[in-house]
Amino acid sequence: MEKKYDIDDITSRYLSGEVDGTMQEDLYLGRFDTEKAYASFRKRTKAAVWRHRLIIWTRAAAACAAVAVIAGVLAFRWGQRRVTGTFTDIVVEVPAGSRTQMTLPDGSQVWLNAGSRMSYSQDFGVKERRVRLSGEGYFEVVRDEDRPFSITSQSLSVRVLGTKFDFRDYPEDGEAVVTLSEGSVSLHVLDRKQDEYVLKPGHSATFEKVTGQVRVGMKDAAAARQWTDGILVFEDLAFGEIVRQLARSYGAEISVADPVLDDLHFSAEFDVSGQTLAEVLEVLSGTHHIRYRFDGNRVEIY
Repeated sequence: MEKKYDIDDITSRYLSGEVDGTMQEDLYLGRFDTEKAYASFRKRTKAAVWRHRLIIWTRAAAACAAVAVIAGVLAFRWGQRRVTGTFTDIVVEVPAGSRTQMTLPDGSQVWLNAGSRMSYSQDFGVKERRVRLSGEGYFEVVRDEDRPFSITSQSLSVRVLGTKFDFRDYPEDGEAVVTLSEGSVSLHVLDRKQDEYVLKPGHSATFEKVTGQVRVGMKDAAAARQWTDGILVFEDLAFGEIVRQLARSYGAEISVADPVLDDLHFSAEFDVSGQTLAEVLEVLSGTHHIRYRFDGNRVEIY
């Protein structure tokens, strides 16, 4: 019976000197072609080596590619942080006697009143929407639930998703006021974050800076934003506050000689675009017998 030998086994044993007598006889009698087997062995082992090398090379290439990708991602993130860190703020300042309207990068509309200042980062809207306000602004915020819109002033912080509201906080004023027209806003005093106030349309929150109290109540939201059209609406307002608003709206320097006058209250409506400061003061003086005199751009009330 003819014996069958495995090529790899017989060749391996032949090369290592482990061929027994019977196998030697078979090899000698030509029953097994050792040269052919050896050539086959070389060919197959060579192919295996190349396959092994190919696998190593492929894995190395993949590893290099992975390293390149990871390095690229890390470089991008590092560069992004570096670029973000180098962003400067965009500042919009409105001088006294002026008003302005603008559109933020996210499409939100903002009206800034006289003597106001608003700033925001150059990357506004990329990850977050934050602005800082000093003065008064009317905001129509585009809704974006993933990126809430926040405004911080000297006294308050307001957070919204999409809404319309007026926010007034001049450093020289005794009050900071937020009046909501549409939607919903939440706000808190900067040093009292645990106290949150949520407003409904037609309501306002007034923060008294001296006492630290917050009053929430109903308010005519339409009247609160009429300044965007150049209309000043005073509803039982103290004269001292009226003087500050007139000075900002007309870009004039107004002083009150008698502090007692500051406590007088007025209800009136004026058109800054259609009425001069002298005409407005004439109306007010006729009501409470206030006197005034001009010295260039300066006005003294007594």
